[in-house]
Amino acid sequence: MSTPRPTRRFLVSLDAGMSTVLWWVWADSATRIRETVAEVGVRADAALTEASAEQVEVVEFDAIGDHDILGPLCRQRQEQRQQAGFGALVGRGVVYLRMEHDGDAYLMEIDPDGTRTRQVEVTDTGESYRTTEADYVFNPPLDLYDPQYALMEIEVAVFDQAWAVAVPDPGDRF
Repeated sequence: MSTPRPTRRFLVSLDAGMSTVLWWVWADSATRIRETVAEVGVRADAALTEASAEQVEVVEFDAIGDHDILGPLCRQRQEQRQQAGFGALVGRGVVYLRMEHDGDAYLMEIDPDGTRTRQVEVTDTGESYRTTEADYVFNPPLDLYDPQYALMEIEVAVFDQAWAVAVPDPGDRF
């Protein structure tokens, strides 16, 4: 006996830097998709033009694991589930993270959908620059189920203190 097809379709996106890949996925809930597939965004209220909607691949939830792109992301999610901190930041509202990259520190305010809303960059020379969501050309959401981000969490007071002393990013530093 086959399982009945879920009655809702969700627009699932994978931000690939300068482009985004989209699929329609039939599933019971957006949460179930997020818990099963790493690094994707899920929208239940998505609307596309009819022409665009017809060009988006449809994937059944039960077949996600066999999909050429979504399948590896399912396996990635399975590995993440075994790690401490899996899903620790989900459902908590705004969270604050500190990431290190090339000697610089990035303190970020992340909304419940994983989108960076404010950021302070502390350079390796000690200068601090602040930016807001309006300043970002690319702002792909973070996968808050990913356990690596739980290890980067900081207190809001740490972020607020850095924000208070940072100057607006002039935008021409590079």
